[in-house]
Amino acid sequence: MNKIRDFLLGAIGIGIWGFLSLGFLISGAFFLMEGFQSTERNLNLYLYGNEGQGEVIGYRNWIEKTKYKSLQVYAPILEYKIKGTMQIQGSSSKEKKYEIGEMVTILYQPENPSNAIQKDYVNLLMQFGVSIFGSLLFIIIGFVLIINFFRKE
Repeated sequence: MNKIRDFLLGAIGIGIWGFLSLGFLISGAFFLMEGFQSTERNLNLYLYGNEGQGEVIGYRNWIEKTKYKSLQVYAPILEYKIKGTMQIQGSSSKEKKYEIGEMVTILYQPENPSNAIQKDYVNLLMQFGVSIFGSLLFIIIGFVLIINFFRKE
């Protein structure tokens, strides 16, 4: 009877550890792929996109809450005219960086001008760094869980 109980407890332990470690590994891989795709899209705009000018026509603002404080965040709404009038949301920050009516550099795909971003190298680097760091953190946690499980055996 003890052998059956030990076997069942071991199987449950493997299941929980396996589920947790695989969950972290799969999540990390998913975030890594999404981060690379998003960064690749923006990087292609930096390398091969055309520059244009967008006018700041307003701001979108929201409150980001953390455990310790709330932070007001602003992102300019940029309007540009390339094969019609289009709008995009610019890079967010904790203050209004631009005056209404100010012109800001944008990057867009010539064959698809609706695919555009505000030209902001800091945002590009932050996006890449955060997505890679976060993804690798999940993957490392998954591997640590696997290693710790087999160390206990």
